[in-house]
Amino acid sequence: MKVLKSFFQKQRLSLTHLEKLEKIGIKNVEQLIALSKENLVYLLGVSEDTAERILKAGWRAYRPVFQTAFEIRDEEEKIGKMETPLKRLNEVLGGGFEFGSLIEFFGPYASGKSQFLFTQSVLEASKGSFVMFIDTEMTLRYDRLKQIAISRGFNEDALEKILIKKAPSSSELILLVHHLLSLIPKLRENGKRVSLIVIDSLLNPFRADYIGISELAVRQQKLNWCLRTLLNIAKANELVVMYSNQVVGSPSSPFGWIPAGGHVLGHASTIRFSLHRRGTKRIIRIEDAPHLPKIDVWFKISEKGVEDV
Repeated sequence: MKVLKSFFQKQRLSLTHLEKLEKIGIKNVEQLIALSKENLVYLLGVSEDTAERILKAGWRAYRPVFQTAFEIRDEEEKIGKMETPLKRLNEVLGGGFEFGSLIEFFGPYASGKSQFLFTQSVLEASKGSFVMFIDTEMTLRYDRLKQIAISRGFNEDALEKILIKKAPSSSELILLVHHLLSLIPKLRENGKRVSLIVIDSLLNPFRADYIGISELAVRQQKLNWCLRTLLNIAKANELVVMYSNQVVGSPSSPFGWIPAGGHVLGHASTIRFSLHRRGTKRIIRIEDAPHLPKIDVWFKISEKGVEDV
């Protein structure tokens, strides 16, 4: 990997810009060219022309380095994992969610998506980590977080580490994702580690703001930018990004519905989970994962949030 400082010096680029990039975890050319032009405009406070010039210089300097399968294996073994609220799911995942990943939960109303996200947030806060919770559906309630924490034997004070922002519009959500690029590294510098970003739900504001087939291409483009940026944040800061997703009717599918968002959302997620209601119980199913088959895990919703049956 080409070290960023030598690259900036050779290309006669501003070292002030270099310092800003290093502060958010961008340390090499490979990470630089993974950013979009819009990212650089926001992060560096430069014009689009300057951002494009920096990216083009990065593309010219890029030299791919292939790795052996054994080297990839060694890197994967070093990746930390975040425990889930469900013991059986931890077993299936080999310890939990991998840091640096995007996790999607989709399912119909009352299937347990938000309850899972609430519970995971409380668990991380109870360990001393900070959680960034973006609520686009305006359904998050403090009393529910408190109930989960107290029922699990945690001190209510831990909830102070769950940082919440309501964002009902897609434009505000996009600005928030921009802001997280620089905010999370700043928090880390002050000794505040963010381990989890939650968006409940990711697609909801885009569906509300972009209506009709004529606006579908624009919606998918902006959604793709959000997902790409969230993945960069997850990998650069070794955290997990979780988001819920809605479903749309599909008579040809086994359950009569499919996840909304199309291929853009489907291909972005590291692991996709579907959630299903079965009477008073729920099922969380691995729908798509690069290393796991489809597996069902049963759980229930209680005062503790989501827990094993």
